[in-house]
Amino acid sequence: MHNTPLFHDLVKKKHKKLLIIVFCRDRSRFIEQCFLSIKDQTLSKNEYDILISDNSFSDQEASKNHDLAVKVLNNKFEYIRQSGQLSMCEHVFKVFASVKEDSYPFVAIHNDDDIWMNNHLLEAMSYLVEHSNFGCTLSNGEVIDSDGHKKGYTTNPTDWRVPSSINDKLKFWLTSWYGNFPSIVIRTSLLKTMPVVENQHIDTWMVLWSLAEGQDVKCFTTPTYLYRKHESSMTQLGPKMVGDRHKLRIWIGRHYFLKFFQKCPSFLLKYIKSMLYKIKNNIN
Repeated sequence: MHNTPLFHDLVKKKHKKLLIIVFCRDRSRFIEQCFLSIKDQTLSKNEYDILISDNSFSDQEASKNHDLAVKVLNNKFEYIRQSGQLSMCEHVFKVFASVKEDSYPFVAIHNDDDIWMNNHLLEAMSYLVEHSNFGCTLSNGEVIDSDGHKKGYTTNPTDWRVPSSINDKLKFWLTSWYGNFPSIVIRTSLLKTMPVVENQHIDTWMVLWSLAEGQDVKCFTTPTYLYRKHESSMTQLGPKMVGDRHKLRIWIGRHYFLKFFQKCPSFLLKYIKSMLYKIKNNIN
């Protein structure tokens, strides 16, 4: 196994680790591949802990998830059985609130239906520990179907060029879809200050909050994970996704207008456009 020298020193001298959070819900048919992708990481195993948070509605599904975790991860994890009644947002923010920053300065997020390539964590941690002004990393993903077959394209263009300034990055993420939960590794300090919002674009909100707090964001265009598109995805596509993007911008405008406007003056126009979209489409 490999490690990053700076992070290795952090682990050895200060007993701090990366925390991997796996969010589960009624999708045990995919989860073994998720667990295997954690086990196969090239980051040294003594440099991370695993928290599995299971919000499955079905006790049978939850039992399968736990059994597969035992089988693959050899009991080297903490398993929390949630009520099964939490919304996606309630589930995510409840777990984020429980993370102890003193022990875990970094958090990597994984979904039960996605797969990390074995260099995913090492690449992210190598960057974050060497660039203290960056709040999180995001990776591109190869899209697969429910059976794991590659569909021939990625979640985002591989030739995409990252905007250079925080202003331009804020402008980009206020309108883009770049990034998904399993692509993100983030500093825990940002999770602890990030306000709770009921919106399916939590991954986008994490990036926006990092930038608004003055912490830059690193994007890797070479894919380091497999993103599964299937019928039981938690994300609602189409008009619902577009509507939620506008609702997120409206929520930001109502609660943090000055914070975002000072770093990204064009936020005013985007806020107005979202308000007009809400009125036109009668969004609650």
